[in-house]
Amino acid sequence: MLRIGYGEAEAGVEVHESQCLGPPTPDPSPQGGGEREAEA
Repeated sequence: MLRIGYGEAEAGVEVHESQCLGPPTPDPSPQGGGEREAEA
């Protein structure tokens, strides 16, 4: 449970930025968000 909480805490930050895009999923969130920021 502690591990899930830690992952959610980090994913929550990236999900927040992904939510603006549309899909609030924690899976494509870190991948899409990271790639989008790298391109910008």
